[in-house]
Amino acid sequence: MQYVLTIFYEIIRNDGSSYSYILGILHDKDMYGYLMKLCTHSDTYIADKSSFLLSGSFCYNNNYFTEVQIKEFIIKIDFFNVSEEGKMDIYINILKIDNFRKDIYELEQFTSIIKKNLELSNNNANKQYKSVFCVWLLTFKDYFIKQLYKNNIIAIVINLFKKCRVEKILRVSLNIIKNIMHIDDCFEIIVDNNIIQTMTVLQYDKWRDNDIYDTIVQLLNKLDQRVKNYSNFERYCHELSNGKLKWSVLHTEKFWLENVMQFEKDEFKAIQQLADIIKLYAHNIIQKSETGESKEEIDAVTVAVACFDIGEFARLYPNGKKICQKFKIKENIMILIATKDRDIVREALLCAQKIMLNNWQSISNSK
Repeated sequence: MQYVLTIFYEIIRNDGSSYSYILGILHDKDMYGYLMKLCTHSDTYIADKSSFLLSGSFCYNNNYFTEVQIKEFIIKIDFFNVSEEGKMDIYINILKIDNFRKDIYELEQFTSIIKKNLELSNNNANKQYKSVFCVWLLTFKDYFIKQLYKNNIIAIVINLFKKCRVEKILRVSLNIIKNIMHIDDCFEIIVDNNIIQTMTVLQYDKWRDNDIYDTIVQLLNKLDQRVKNYSNFERYCHELSNGKLKWSVLHTEKFWLENVMQFEKDEFKAIQQLADIIKLYAHNIIQKSETGESKEEIDAVTVAVACFDIGEFARLYPNGKKICQKFKIKENIMILIATKDRDIVREALLCAQKIMLNNWQSISNSK
């Protein structure tokens, strides 16, 4: 049995069009029923090869298999006696079929298996490659790109791309970047991880596959153009609209010196949003002290960053302190100073000083 399955496997792996030939020969046989039984065989090797052959055959359906059969196969994947790598082979085969991508993505084990094998700590390059390939097959639809972003898979792929030097993984990762860069959230990850710099270095490496060099050059041109059309202030507003801030180049003195006048747009809408973050956290502190519970948890880093940004606005914008008074920011900042989070307390204290003191710069320099 192992010998026969291996022969079929090697033939198909070398020439995918052989599926059509095999399906034609076996058109009067119950290939589906026979291979489905072998997918639960006690021998994992037999189960792996059988599930690979059957799932691969679905791509060359030619009306040989019904939609009901394919969906039944997908539902039973987690119950097959296949190895983890065998399961990934199944994912790749069926993800090539547009109508069934969602069925695969929603499998209970799919996300966890892909994420685990994309990690840098995983030293199995073959599994990393198959995981990246699965992600690439999903990035042809915006719906899946957004789901991959939400589940942190895009960030993990970008991190792998920065550190990995396995050509086949880099080649597929480059194609993933090409597919996702039009989505703002994904573009943020690309920019924050200095992928343009990474690619600039990679283009001077020697590659056996010349397509890698060509792809890098094309992508660098597209990314450079996108960066030119996507200002730091737009990036800031996009991050702020998501309601979650993180320390980055967008929250530094340099950024505020270059962009502070932009914050008067839409009647200081961005400052109002920052004030709302501070206000909500302050109200939560009061409510928790009175009732022992709060309505909504807010990320502590977001609050600390918001305090820093408000302080920089008050310090650098003409009449910035008066704008802060208009939004009643100081009162809520003072409440934050009483919280137990050290980072928030530090940033709240600095923010309060910047709002209240006219000679902040001289005080800052004397410390």
